[in-house]
Amino acid sequence: MKVSFASPPSWLPWLGPPFAGWAAAGVGRLWPEAGFWTALLAALIFGFLPIIVHRVWRARGQRND
Repeated sequence: MKVSFASPPSWLPWLGPPFAGWAAAGVGRLWPEAGFWTALLAALIFGFLPIIVHRVWRARGQRND
């Protein structure tokens, strides 16, 4: 059974910078002794997550099974 995916919204990758800022702020607020590198790692992960989701969504929508 083939599942049809609609095309991803074009604004999805633009959520990366706000997610990165919120992740870094959240780490700093909820875990103050974590330090700079932990906040940076969280920001990088959450900042690139919408871009990765957009690319996977687009790739799965274009597959021909």
